[in-house]
Amino acid sequence: METIIGLIPNDDDVALARQELEKAGFAKNKINILFKPTEVWQRLEGRQKIRIVFKDAVIGMFIGLIVGAIYGVPAGVYNCRFMNCPMGTSVILWMAISLFWVITGAFLGAIVGLDRFEADFYSYVEGVQRGEALFVVEASEKQAPLVQHILEQEHGILVHDLQEE
Repeated sequence: METIIGLIPNDDDVALARQELEKAGFAKNKINILFKPTEVWQRLEGRQKIRIVFKDAVIGMFIGLIVGAIYGVPAGVYNCRFMNCPMGTSVILWMAISLFWVITGAFLGAIVGLDRFEADFYSYVEGVQRGEALFVVEASEKQAPLVQHILEQEHGILVHDLQEE
């Protein structure tokens, strides 16, 4: 499933976009049209925030794992050889360094994700405050290009395309 989010500028285009989406076979419960900033907060804030922040935190964890493995091998294995440590100690040191980098990567990824979320969310709320309508359409991966086409056809600005697991 994907969530396609777009801003439509005026009432005529909003009505046309809704009609086109319904003609294309989208159920009314899959099409949300938000006109007030409070509606935007209620509909999108929690779910989208978790998804974006979690995704970037996981990416950060994987980057941290790679960096930790690269830095941990010289520190854990080679330094222990110079200091005559047992192999178990070098493995523990390597794992501790890798764990540090995984946690650091996840933390930095979450910060980046939170920043991205804030920028996207601000654009949603700003558009609604200008008098535009925010369309939030739930669609399958096959239907997503059709939704994007319909929203763009009605003078809409495609704000975001979110992939859900």
